[in-house]
Amino acid sequence: MANFNSQFSLEIEHITSAEAAWITADLEAEYPEGLDPTAHAEFCAGRGLESLTSDWPDFGWGLQEDETGLVTLELYADECFNLDHLVSFVQRFLKQFRPTEVVQVTWADTCTDLLPGAFGGGWAVISAAEMRCDTTADAADRAAKLLVQVPGPVIAAVVEAVQLDREA
Repeated sequence: MANFNSQFSLEIEHITSAEAAWITADLEAEYPEGLDPTAHAEFCAGRGLESLTSDWPDFGWGLQEDETGLVTLELYADECFNLDHLVSFVQRFLKQFRPTEVVQVTWADTCTDLLPGAFGGGWAVISAAEMRCDTTADAADRAAKLLVQVPGPVIAAVVEAVQLDREA
C-alpha cells in the first residue's frame, strides 16, 4: 500500500516574548469537546476558519532558542498538513505582530510508490491581508494548455506575462 506525504518546513525568526506567548496560546488551544455547535463556531471563527476537518493545528510547530537567545518559530509537517490551518495561523500572526511582512512556504507531495500524479507540491505567499497559492500540478496543466495554444517562441513571453499578472 502506498503512503502519500505532504511535507514542508518554515521558520520565522526573531520571535519576541509577546509573540511566543501568543503563538503558544493559539497553537496549544484545546478544541472544545462534544458537539456544541456554538463552541465549534467560536473556536473556528477565532482562527478565520469555517470549520475544522482535522485537529488544530494540523501541522507541527516548536519554538527554538539558540545560544545567543534568538528565538525561532519552526512550522513543519513530515507526513501531512492542512494548508487552511497554516494560512490561518500565519495570517493572524502577521496581522497581530508583523503587518508589513510576507511569509513564503513551499511543500512537497510525495509517495512511497511510483504512482503517476502522486508527486508534486505547491507554494503559498501569505501576508496579513491575503494569500496566494498554487500547486505544481495546476501550473503544469496551465503550461501544457499554453504549449498547445501558442506556437514555439511566443510561449516564453506569454508565460512571463501570466506570471506578472498573477503577481499584480
